[in-house]
Amino acid sequence: MREKLDELTDEEFKTQIEAVLTNVTEKDKNQRAEYDRFWTEINHHSYQFDVQECDTTALKSLKKEEFQAYARELMYSESRRRLDTHYNSDAHKGQETGEIEGRKYDSIRVLH
Repeated sequence: MREKLDELTDEEFKTQIEAVLTNVTEKDKNQRAEYDRFWTEINHHSYQFDVQECDTTALKSLKKEEFQAYARELMYSESRRRLDTHYNSDAHKGQETGEIEGRKYDSIRVLH
């Protein structure tokens, strides 16, 4: 992942930004989608009903170097914290050992 981030070309970055912009600027398909979008803002007490416009402006002004610096800080800094959780259903009890992303774990606590 780190290598891919470091080797990101301007063209690849532009393509990814355009893809995200396509999703962000997509019009609501029906009134229910619009209703859900507005009520999400109300339920989260953010009341920012112009999120799409704000996100569009931010994406258009984002520079590749800024993105790379942010991603490095988020994913590879010494201050990064991570919590991996793994839940087994009752049907999979006894399978409490394994490996996640190359890290072995000996046991997990089965929560009920």
